[in-house]
Amino acid sequence: MKKDLLIMRQTLPRDIFDGIVWASSTIFVTTYIFSSLGISSDYGPCFAIGGIASYGIFFVFDHTANFLADLEGEQIIGNNLILPFPSWLVLIQRACTYALFTGAITIFIFPVAKMILLGRLDLSHLSLCKLVPFFILANFFSAFLSLLVTSFLPGMRSLNVIWPRFLFPIWFFGGSQFSWQAVHNFSPKFSYLCLLNPFLYVTEGMRACVLDPANSLPFYVCAPVALFATLAFAFISIARLKRRLDFV
Repeated sequence: MKKDLLIMRQTLPRDIFDGIVWASSTIFVTTYIFSSLGISSDYGPCFAIGGIASYGIFFVFDHTANFLADLEGEQIIGNNLILPFPSWLVLIQRACTYALFTGAITIFIFPVAKMILLGRLDLSHLSLCKLVPFFILANFFSAFLSLLVTSFLPGMRSLNVIWPRFLFPIWFFGGSQFSWQAVHNFSPKFSYLCLLNPFLYVTEGMRACVLDPANSLPFYVCAPVALFATLAFAFISIARLKRRLDFV
């Protein structure tokens, strides 16, 4: 873990800067330019908080590519497997590194969103008791999602299917661009179909922690579902990767 943190420290300032650029650009456009086109001014805060929850999805491809490159190349992970630790702990440690890396970047999006949105981002409903644990959960959700994707891909040649076939539908229909209530007002049947997407509970749960909870799914529904999905990702990915790597 210490080795991974030292490596992460070398690129973290650059990645934080990239995250700030992405957040400031998208939040400014969705808040001020989109509003001039007739979109409600409430869309900016909705998008910003959803972006904080969903930013980890953008790293799934990188984490998967690096893991697959190691499996097909030097297999550095084998050095960790010979250590006196349970084999599953090696993969748990990798997920912890992914979650810590994503969290260290996305935490800077909060102040950026407030500086750009100013009074449009009403923090009177903010609950730190809910936000802090759910923020950690959201990052572990994307971390174990990375391991899950890795476990299903046969090799580097399959990387091109990750975003268009898998990540983009999850992200786009998972409430990153809209709230579930907005979809329900548009099409109740389609909104219930969206409930099958576990990522929806991550974005909606984050909004329930920061924005008016009346405009999102209940927090005490989102948190258990997101936790269950994360644990399911962890169990399935570890089981599949153990068979793939032939742990002993």
